[in-house]
Amino acid sequence: MSSHADYADLVEQIEVSNISEDVLKDAVNQLVERAQAHELALLSIDVSEGRKPLTAILDYYSHFENKETVRYYICYRSPRGSL
Repeated sequence: MSSHADYADLVEQIEVSNISEDVLKDAVNQLVERAQAHELALLSIDVSEGRKPLTAILDYYSHFENKETVRYYICYRSPRGSL
């Protein structure tokens, strides 16, 4: 995460701040959920415009059953190659 320029400042701010672990976890979970929703929206557009099959959405959605898998999928295996 700190290898991205946008995240370096955030990581530094978190390290020096006095944020409880619960608050930090909630914030990270919200960011992950937003990233998931964004990726799902992009996939939906691709499907609606014929660039991807419906199975792309179904495959992506199937990863929601295991949150750890979703985090890995969002960060490293995004079907659009983003994030």
